[in-house]
Amino acid sequence: MSACHQAKTFVTNFGLSALLEYEWTRLNVPNVLRAFWILRIIEHGISISILGLSQSGIPDVSVLLISKNLLVTGCETMIAVLGMTSVISYICHYIGAFFQWVSIQKK
Repeated sequence: MSACHQAKTFVTNFGLSALLEYEWTRLNVPNVLRAFWILRIIEHGISISILGLSQSGIPDVSVLLISKNLLVTGCETMIAVLGMTSVISYICHYIGAFFQWVSIQKK
């Protein structure tokens, strides 16, 4: 059975949104986007810090300027925005889990 025929059968039985959700999970897209965005930010951070060094080896740029620049370059493309969204949702998931844990501990 070819992949196209299998996908067509899946869409017929369950719908296009179910196929997209299945493929999204199977391909592990959020983890791929997270890895892409984090590696991109690391690469940009290293290049900014190397370019920002003065002759004496003391950084000329502040942490605020570097952070602002990294956030701007982290949103240059649609894929980068999806990667940033994946990272933010991952962080928010664990913040919510922490608050849930705190509320359970209070009872």
